[in-house]
Amino acid sequence: MKVAQLTSSYISTALLNQNCIKPCELTYYEYSLNYFFETVFFDVSIIIIGAVFEIPFQAVIVLLTLMITRMLAGGAHAHTQTACTIVS
Repeated sequence: MKVAQLTSSYISTALLNQNCIKPCELTYYEYSLNYFFETVFFDVSIIIIGAVFEIPFQAVIVLLTLMITRMLAGGAHAHTQTACTIVS
């Protein structure tokens, strides 16, 4: 997701400019923040869709199911994060 990538890059660069992280750590922070924001944006999207269609309980059930599946199902890796989100 482009928004997550831009946000993580912006925050990582700001941390670097403030000397909070070392230059060699920049890519680690970008990746970790990107993963975090992708997860948050995806979860919030599910909740918003549930609210729009007036099915918040079902949206939470889907969200919990996906969370558990992502934690327990392993072994398959996609080439991109977008593909990983779609497959999972």
